[in-house]
Amino acid sequence: MNLNLFVDDVLDDMVRRWMRERDAQPARQRDECADLSRLQACARLRRAPPVDPLRLNALRGRCAEERIVLRMCRRGQRVRNQFRVQPGLGRHSPVLDVSPFPGAPRRIDYGVESKHVHAPAYAGPGGLARLQAEVAGHVSQVRDQMRRSALSSALPGLPRIVQLWYQVGGTTTMAQFQSVARAIQSAVRRANAGPAPGPRVIVQVRRVNF
Repeated sequence: MNLNLFVDDVLDDMVRRWMRERDAQPARQRDECADLSRLQACARLRRAPPVDPLRLNALRGRCAEERIVLRMCRRGQRVRNQFRVQPGLGRHSPVLDVSPFPGAPRRIDYGVESKHVHAPAYAGPGGLARLQAEVAGHVSQVRDQMRRSALSSALPGLPRIVQLWYQVGGTTTMAQFQSVARAIQSAVRRANAGPAPGPRVIVQVRRVNF
């Protein structure tokens, strides 16, 4: 493993932990599109992934989220990343992965909750059923975010609609990806049609190479 990349990742984690412990909220006034060079974590995964599977899975999730931010920035849509919906709650506040940057001339009118699915982790008997159970939990998470965004205690300008965006990696064929995508979409449809009240959740599923 490249030592420089390893040190970079360790320092990145230290800074993030320090900010969490002190209840920092850099996303409040930070336009993520101002420095596109920061949004290149995906290259690390292709060059020198760490051996620790938990660490690697965390990097996949971060990479998937930053790919969304980068895609929007390149379209001229200014966004915030990891934004606390109710800052008064501190570390207990729900965090919205991607949200519009206030005052920008071009911005999205919805928020995004990013999820990365490593398909091999759900291979074998019962794997897709386990994935669908997790997706149902994601739907509940997004509904809670939308409810909190509508509260008077929430920060103004938060999107009232939050979409679920899944990026599926680790598939070797299109058939494998489609099987996982169908399982995700089916779980979201069931959650939307279920007895539990809540706003309808929109889902997108894409295939990625990590």
